[in-house]
Amino acid sequence: MQVGVSAILLAAGASSRMGSPKALLCWQGTPFVVCVARALQAGGAAPLVVVTRPALETGVREALNDAASSLGPWCLALNPSPARGMLSSLWCGLGALPTDPAATGFLVALVDQPRLTPSAVRVLLDAHAAHPDRILLPASAGLRGHPVLFPQACAAELLATPLEGGPRAVVRRDPARVLEVSVTGEGAFDDFDTPEDLEGLHAHPASHPCAEQQDSYP
Repeated sequence: MQVGVSAILLAAGASSRMGSPKALLCWQGTPFVVCVARALQAGGAAPLVVVTRPALETGVREALNDAASSLGPWCLALNPSPARGMLSSLWCGLGALPTDPAATGFLVALVDQPRLTPSAVRVLLDAHAAHPDRILLPASAGLRGHPVLFPQACAAELLATPLEGGPRAVVRRDPARVLEVSVTGEGAFDDFDTPEDLEGLHAHPASHPCAEQQDSYP
């Protein structure tokens, strides 16, 4: 297990296009937030911070508590103003991570990737061991996905980035420090935003119907 890589799971979005909170949608009977948390921890990332909005705190906490037997330690961070965008949730996650002088990096994961696998996480952590100063993006067939692994030095840069720029502003600032890491499996490239996307997930579980959206970010 790679030591020093934490994980921030972003689960504070309004899910307005979906019509219900993505964090609490289910894949094969398990809430999305639990699916992604399990993959991050089983892949070797620790500690884990889950960021959500106050209105979802009870539901997310109960989902994670119900899965306690299959999860390691985690903590919940609340974004009081999630409408400010993804970067505001990332700030909350960074603020909730414990201070650790041995920390070398952190993964930023999205809650709408329930098929994310531990092996995909391990590939990123292994690449981080070889390239500790690079921003690592999972990639396959010209697509970029999530989670993104940032070196620890990027924390201060993200905290200083204007909200309107979002995390992508840091990813795109210096292409020379970005490394695409080949990842197999569809989970790292999922992007479920609408009920139709969710129907496609259940109807065709071996495909990734929203993959075409992923090349716009990071």
